[in-house]
Formats: sequence, structure tokens, C-alpha cells
Amino acid sequence: MSTQIITEVFRLNSASIRMSLILVCTSFLMFGQVSESLERKLNKAAPDCYDIGYNAQKIVPEFYEAKEFDSIISVLDYWEKNCGELDAVKYGNILLDIKYEEFVEAKYPDLLQLLVGYRETVEYTSGNYFYYDRRSQEIINAQNAYHAFLKSFAGDLLAVQNHPGIEKDILDFFAGNFDSLTAGLDKGQYEGSSLQKAYNNLINELIYDKGMMMGLYAGSWSPTGNLSTVGTHPEIGFVYGGYKDHYGIDFIAGVRFVDSPNDYRIRKDDSTYVSNHFTSVTVGLQGYYSLLKGFKNELALAAGLGYDGITIQSSDEDSGAESVSVGTLNINLGLQYRLYYDLKNYLAFDVRYHYLNFKNNINGELAGHAITGRLVYGFTSSHARQRKLRALGY
Repeated sequence: MSTQIITEVFRLNSASIRMSLILVCTSFLMFGQVSESLERKLNKAAPDCYDIGYNAQKIVPEFYEAKEFDSIISVLDYWEKNCGELDAVKYGNILLDIKYEEFVEAKYPDLLQLLVGYRETVEYTSGNYFYYDRRSQEIINAQNAYHAFLKSFAGDLLAVQNHPGIEKDILDFFAGNFDSLTAGLDKGQYEGSSLQKAYNNLINELIYDKGMMMGLYAGSWSPTGNLSTVGTHPEIGFVYGGYKDHYGIDFIAGVRFVDSPNDYRIRKDDSTYVSNHFTSVTVGLQGYYSLLKGFKNELALAAGLGYDGITIQSSDEDSGAESVSVGTLNINLGLQYRLYYDLKNYLAFDVRYHYLNFKNNINGELAGHAITGRLVYGFTSSHARQRKLRALGY
């Protein structure tokens, strides 16, 4: 009896051991499969949009030469699926939509920006481009090939199909005649279209943009009343500030020089100083409000507040002479006309009447005001404005 029990126990234990071994082996096998699957996922190469874009721009022109439009559509769809809604993809889709008579403006709410960007890109890549390396050269060559495809495609569509006005001009634009569409937009030929509305809004934004400015000026300072005894003097200086919409504000600093044609007097600390020596400084803030403003011309009302000083005697360490000056609050009002000669930088003529009150404590001998006329050579930070305006045909 005991022998039978021992035999049965051994048989059961052997079965358990075999089952355990099977489970362990299965577990290791499944873990190995999971690890292998996870490893494949972790090491799976992600799409490289530079490579996809480079290859797409090379092969689309080849498919176009073979008139394989289904293949072109497939390439553009793959490019967009893996890299997002790129402008280059939209360029091709616009022409395809026109070809298959499926073009609607609502599908491209950023149509104007696309067209402006296309012109900028074409003019940039077709220019004297400096290649940093072979890869850069290959990418630019691929872009140029794609642009050539778009130009040929648009030209062929113009030759074989009749199109509504706006579609015809879009095709003309992609065919290389950039000014046809922009001239039509400038004349308001597409009134009621989304493209015309976007153009009008963009023009308004570009006219009343914002940025920084700096300018150098030279001119004359001509006093009135008793102050005229010190004579008219040349002045030079600089301005630095910013602008937004109709408004602008800047800091001004300048000097006036050349001795006075007449002696004049200043009293300080119970002493009276008589000389024809003359130097003057001006510092302050000035603001502008644009009465009329366009891309090339601007007329602004100008007002300023600052300090003016006249020095009759400069300090001299050798003689021990101290500087003797008299100062006043300067409130001024006038007009400034600007000519933007390259859509960004400008030449300006500024004329002001300055309300002054120099107190030399000698019977008002320096009582009077002044008139200034200044020629300003200014620079602005509107590089984006200049670039966009040129892309719009200005």
C-alpha cells in the first residue's frame, strides 16, 4: 500500500514539474516576442520631412512630364500626411483644383499669404544663392525644379482651358507673371472675393505697421525777437524711437554751434558775462500723429517737449574759467514730411516753432522763440514690411 502511494505521489509531482516547465518556457517565449515587438517599435524610423520634401520636389516634375496626375496627387497626399499642410503642397493642390474645376477660395483661407510667400521663395531660390554645402545645393535645386513644374503646369492650364477671372490670374501668377494678379488686387478688380478682402486688410496693416526707427538730422535754428541777436546757427543731432499705427514717439538730442555774429550778455551769480561765443544743446521727447500716410509718403503733425541750453563761456582748466549757461523749457509744434525711398528707410523734412523762455536776468535781452528746419535721414526696422510690399509689386 505504501509503495502505491509513493508511486502515485511521484507521478503527480512529475506531471506538475512538466507543467511548470511548459509555463516557464511559454512565458520566456512570450516575453521575448513582446520585447522584440517593442524593440521594433522603438527603433522604427520616423519620416524625415526634409527627405520627403526633397524627394517629392524631384519626382513630381518627372510625373508631370509623363502626365501621371494620379501619381502627383498621391505624392502630394503622402507629403501632406507625413509633414503637415506645407505651403509647397498647397501650391500643387491649387493648380490641381483648377485643373479639375474644383477650386474654391474657402479651401485656402490663407491664399494671399501663400501667393506672397511663393513669390518671395521663387525670387530667393532663383537668385545668387550661397551654398553652404552639397546638401544645401541639392535642396535648392529640388525647389527650383518644383517651381519650374508649377510654372509649366500653370502655363499649360492657361493654354488649354478657359478660366474665371481670378483663376486665370492665379494661373498667370504661378506661370511667372506676378504683377498681373497684384495689379488687379491693387485696382480692386476682385471685389467681393476673399482674396481681395485679405489684400485690403494686409495693405492697411502694412501702412500702419509698427517698429523702431533711428535718424540723423542737420538743419538750422533761427531765433526770433530779442533772441535773434545771437543769430541763426546750424544744428546736427539724432533721433531714436518707435512707431505704431498713426502714432510715433522718439528721443531727440542735438547741438548748435558757430559763434554769434553779435556779442550778447548773460548774468550769473551777480556777474555779467559778455561774449559772442555760442554753443547750444537740445534734448527732449517728440511725438507724431500721421495725418496722411502711404507706402512712400507720410505727413505727420509733430510736437515735442524738452530742454534747450545756451553756453556763453566754456569751462577751461588752465584759466580756471567755469562754464556759464542759461537754459529753458522747449515746447515745440510743427509738421514733418517723410519720403520712404525704398519702402523702409526715409528722407524727411521737419519744420518746428519752438516756444522758449531764456532768462538771462538782463532786461529780457534773450527773450524770444525759434524756428527750426531739419533734414532727417532715417532708418526703420520694417524689413518684413519691405519684403512683403515688394512681393505685392510695390
